[in-house]
Amino acid sequence: MKKQNEEEQEDLIRSVFRETSLDTPSADFTNRVMSKIGQLPACGQTTAYTPLISRQAWGVVILLIICVGLFAIFGMKDVAPGWLSQFRIQLHLDFSMPASLRNLSLPVAFLYGLLAVTLYIYYQVMRQLGYMGRQRQNI
Repeated sequence: MKKQNEEEQEDLIRSVFRETSLDTPSADFTNRVMSKIGQLPACGQTTAYTPLISRQAWGVVILLIICVGLFAIFGMKDVAPGWLSQFRIQLHLDFSMPASLRNLSLPVAFLYGLLAVTLYIYYQVMRQLGYMGRQRQNI
């Protein structure tokens, strides 16, 4: 039964291919298409790139991150909650570094490897940004 059904399908497919012929375009098909393309308005307008976050905003963000990092390392050790005490929130502010991190010593080879990986990632990011900039100029 299954074999007979497959044979019927094969015969049907063969007959469809025999009965239909390939459509051939007219002689001036290419010329008509090219003339219609020539009539289209040129896309001379380019979209100007404006970043979502400006350079000044990135500078402020980086400055804030640096300030928070410096405060976390060198900031005041005994910080009073101040106006937060009005909300009756229990704050346990302790900026002292844990003893396990204070006594941490890393091998020099590990530090050099970490430096190399960091520089490599920085290089790749700058390279990708340059590539994207060139692509944007070619648009």
